[in-house]
Amino acid sequence: MAESPGLTPVEYIDRFFDELREEVRANPKLAARLVKALGGNVVFENEAKAEAANPYALAAEGDKVRFLSVFGSMKAGEIKKVLKDNNLATRVDMTGKSVEQLVDMLYTRAARKVGERKSSAYKTQCQQALAPNGRYISIDDGSPKDDLDDLLLIRNLLEAGKFIAVIDRCYPLDQIVEAHRYVDTGHKRGNVIITMV
Repeated sequence: MAESPGLTPVEYIDRFFDELREEVRANPKLAARLVKALGGNVVFENEAKAEAANPYALAAEGDKVRFLSVFGSMKAGEIKKVLKDNNLATRVDMTGKSVEQLVDMLYTRAARKVGERKSSAYKTQCQQALAPNGRYISIDDGSPKDDLDDLLLIRNLLEAGKFIAVIDRCYPLDQIVEAHRYVDTGHKRGNVIITMV
């Protein structure tokens, strides 16, 4: 989004949101991330949007009702695609299954994979590397919660140099679409920061 001379701040922001809307309509994964970041729930209405549904993230929440609300309204072919795309089932596994059975298979297998990830060798290595009285916090467990005390603790750790955040790239706010495109490539090696100046 190139800056045009003579735009007022309101016109500039209107233009930014117009471009963001356009990108969100074309990129369901970006839309899902933005909605989740704002604390909302994502409802998928068709196959194009269904590709953004992440069975692992939903299974990790442990809320089967929410999982069913997302995947239960899909057609059998859409659920089979999610199962196949996430390496959760073979064609033989899915043959002759009803929509309900496919959704149950999706939930059961995604939840099992999440459980395996929570008890991975990497997690064990991290826990063993802790200092005495250290505490392991995993986002798989729904932590850390972002209350004020936790945020102040993180700030203090950062300021004391005891915690180093890995930053891959920084983008200004007017390049947020490019930032999300980069994240979608799956090549990021740290946090992607949006600067608001």
